[in-house]
Amino acid sequence: MIGNDLVPSSLTNSPDMEFCDDLLVEIFSRLPFESLARFKCVSRSWRALISGGYLRRRLPLLAAGLFVHVPRDGDSAGGGGEPRYATACAGGGGLEFCDMSFFPLVETARVVDACEGLLLYRSVESASELFVASPATRRWAALPVPRREAQLPLLAFDPASGSPPHYHVVCFVAWQERGATVDVFSSASGAWAERDAAFGVDASSLSPTTHYRGGVLHVLAYPDRVVLMDLATAMAPCRLAPRLPEDIDAGARLGHSRGLLHYAKCDGERLRVWALDSSSSSPGSSCQWILTNTVRVNDVIINGGRWPVTEVKFLAFHPDIADVVYLSSPAGEVASCDLRKKEIVSSWKLGAEHHIVRFWLLSFSSGLMNCLGVASNL
Repeated sequence: MIGNDLVPSSLTNSPDMEFCDDLLVEIFSRLPFESLARFKCVSRSWRALISGGYLRRRLPLLAAGLFVHVPRDGDSAGGGGEPRYATACAGGGGLEFCDMSFFPLVETARVVDACEGLLLYRSVESASELFVASPATRRWAALPVPRREAQLPLLAFDPASGSPPHYHVVCFVAWQERGATVDVFSSASGAWAERDAAFGVDASSLSPTTHYRGGVLHVLAYPDRVVLMDLATAMAPCRLAPRLPEDIDAGARLGHSRGLLHYAKCDGERLRVWALDSSSSSPGSSCQWILTNTVRVNDVIINGGRWPVTEVKFLAFHPDIADVVYLSSPAGEVASCDLRKKEIVSSWKLGAEHHIVRFWLLSFSSGLMNCLGVASNL
């Protein structure tokens, strides 16, 4: 079942063994990835099953990570509240808040960013003291103090970038006319490095909307550009992606699906998605944005009837299925939607009191196990 290098052949051919492993896979596929991290310690056979390629090939489901604001007692939804990290199975199920008691500074530091299962904290007493914590592995690390005060710190982490994967922290320390001086921390080197980033656009046009993939930080810049900052290559210049097909607004998001960069624009009632097509091999040809889907919320169906939602917020792209995206409603419902079929694939209820700040998906097949291995960098 899981390979002759892990168990004797007499067992891999046993029907009882096959049923046992299939049952475990079904159970594992419905667990948040914090539980998978803990269950690796149950036994050698469980560790081999969770860490091996067998499980990754058998699990089509995703683990969803959410960073939400939870109102304090007596507060209305979206007012005040505290930021909390939670996980849920993207195929449905409830919300499980993570216990951050392993991080001793949780009461004296606040979260300033979150990315793909990692949290970036900054001390409330000193803006230069930064910490990265992994709720999945219950590990944390204090970053070296940068030479200059950290401004606008961003966390960049791609769990599919390697084994073990590395993360970066980017701090903008001085603004220039069409760029900035940035300090970049790499967990691979354990040190900060100064870089001059020439954006190719006015620095004031940069938006807070970012996306990190394959060592490149993508930043939306008003009115219609995407700045590409290569963090994996030292001193690499910034680049500009082709102009976006429509101007950026509050509902605009970037993401990757099936290896292609996608751009989504959602006004609440209508969602449009473009993919950056680089398949042309003709001499002199360039990448271009191709419209792939246009969907109105009132056209979406669920269980054979109309989805009783009039407004949505775009959350994320499915990493492996280009037509599937994740949306949220004002009532606190999160749903995966097949845009081509205009149909809700699955959904689960968070509650209107939970305001989603960050949302990400970890594919079991191409990211989850590496994310569990990030403890070696903390």
